[in-house]
Amino acid sequence: MSDRENMPTKDLIRSCGTLLSKIPGVFSVDVSTDSIGDISDIHILATTRRNAKQISRDIQSALAAAFKLEIDHRIISIAQIEGDTFGGVDCRDRNAEIRLRYTGMNVSMRSGKRTYQVRLSRDDEEFLGEAECANAPRQKRRAVAEATIQALEAALGLEGKLGLVLIHNIDLEGIQVVLTAIECPEASDGRLLIGAAHCARNDDEAECVVRSTLDALNRFCGRLSVQGWTAGVGRR
Repeated sequence: MSDRENMPTKDLIRSCGTLLSKIPGVFSVDVSTDSIGDISDIHILATTRRNAKQISRDIQSALAAAFKLEIDHRIISIAQIEGDTFGGVDCRDRNAEIRLRYTGMNVSMRSGKRTYQVRLSRDDEEFLGEAECANAPRQKRRAVAEATIQALEAALGLEGKLGLVLIHNIDLEGIQVVLTAIECPEASDGRLLIGAAHCARNDDEAECVVRSTLDALNRFCGRLSVQGWTAGVGRR
């Protein structure tokens, strides 16, 4: 027998609202019922930092897992606003468990090839990614991105699911930008994940590649921090 079968309707609705309010990116929840007590509408206020389709799927999964409620996505209405804070609720605190930090990079040279090791950390746990390449500028950028992706996969439990499509330097009217495109089958809309980082004159290009790669995953898995930067935002 499921939990909801022993729970009065008002208590069930209240519990549903409490559960959904804990979903990352959600600020406010309103659950309505019809004349017989079934859920008829779910209204959500959320940040724009997460994809609406992913939030909707999280809602369906959470209610199915907790209360065995099968919810049609058509009754879920999501309004999104810019920013991390609304009505005293800080969305960033809810994503703390997936916040990663870039802690450094090791570079070694052997037999004419470079090996890049990128380190990411979460609390006291460190995740290492490694990639090797020939000593050529374009291959260096790709190796740094692949090492970053490998570390991200380890941290997020996505081993082998992220694929680097391209890493490219572009000039936007004199502004140097590192552009990264990553393929991820887990992304809710099936689109490529695109990231970008401004590479100023005195910036280390390898770190710009790391920032661009983290930025590409920002929409998919929440806020990713990198030393003095926050992915998707730029310098603090």
